[in-house]
Amino acid sequence: CVCVSVCVIDPTTLGCFLLFRADNVKLYEKLKFVQSYPSRPRGADDAVSKYSADYEEHLNPFKAFSNKEKQRKYSSLSSIDKFTLCLGKLVLSNKYARIVFAIWAVVLHLLIFVVLYKYSHHQVARGNLAEVCMTQFQHHMHDVHHQDVGNEVMLGAVGAGGHPG
Repeated sequence: CVCVSVCVIDPTTLGCFLLFRADNVKLYEKLKFVQSYPSRPRGADDAVSKYSADYEEHLNPFKAFSNKEKQRKYSSLSSIDKFTLCLGKLVLSNKYARIVFAIWAVVLHLLIFVVLYKYSHHQVARGNLAEVCMTQFQHHMHDVHHQDVGNEVMLGAVGAGGHPG
């Protein structure tokens, strides 16, 4: 009981750790000895199997170190990174979430392709409209005002904001 309070206050005490480890090994040895009797109750197997895995995992120093490192790295992430990590784990952990994500990504890409296609088609049509407008303006200037307007003069007049002539 004294050692427990010391370990809670100072977990770096090596002697206390070794004492606990030795006690746990002895307890596990006694448990194995009791399990070797043929007339043990069946309910005890469930309790032993439930706690033996926890016991083995708790004693593994590499697993404990790995968990501490994961917790340290997670706590150093920004909130946006934490959100992205949680969302990624959610999507990757479930089959249906992966399917929904894949469908969403395909639909999003198709939407972008359609918008880019429509935009590029609109720009081509707009360029043709400018050419038609320029030729009609040249015909109007020639027929009505009896002036011949070239492309460079017309571009200068349109850039200046007024009508030529």
